[in-house]
Amino acid sequence: MEKNTLLVLIILVVSTILCRSLPFLILRKYNGENEYLEYLGETLPQATIAMLVVYCLKNVNFSSPENFLPEIIASATVIGLGLMKKSSTVVILAGTFSYMVLIRMVF
Repeated sequence: MEKNTLLVLIILVVSTILCRSLPFLILRKYNGENEYLEYLGETLPQATIAMLVVYCLKNVNFSSPENFLPEIIASATVIGLGLMKKSSTVVILAGTFSYMVLIRMVF
């Protein structure tokens, strides 16, 4: 491995670890004391999911069924499994699998 490649990988690893752990280190002293942080902890997951749904479905073309049915069916699969299983891993894997099967083999 080249010296530059190794240096870039080390910088990426260190910066990723810092970006992921720094908020926990900084906000650890406010655990359970700050109402605003508790509010954000309750509302941000739903807001993030809503943004992901809008982003994923923003370019859906409704001109013909083969253009929009895979997205609708995969979305229904995700919603149904999310309500039944309550397991993020199962929902993500099943939604991805159903969408890929639909666009590659069915439509």
